[in-house]
Amino acid sequence: MKKIKLTDKAKLYLVMIDNDQEITIRNKEQVRHLALLENEGLIENYPTKDDEFGYGNMEITTKGKAYLATNPTLDDPSILDDKEFVFSTAISIIKEFFL
Repeated sequence: MKKIKLTDKAKLYLVMIDNDQEITIRNKEQVRHLALLENEGLIENYPTKDDEFGYGNMEITTKGKAYLATNPTLDDPSILDDKEFVFSTAISIIKEFFL
């Protein structure tokens, strides 16, 4: 699965949601981190009418579970993860020096 660039808070919230821990939303900054997770399809939000910020019952999605399984340390994407790019760049450099 392709790695996704997540903020540190978003990573924390993803793990908390996976562990069924409650997240108390107090400000819009927290909402931005949760919205990132929701937009990437890693969590599903089920708002309730009592939630001031629109985030109530959150659950990790199948994609979120798969993401945690394939990237348990929640590492950010790296250019070195793209093996095709690394290989083609190496070939180009070798061609420049030897041809």
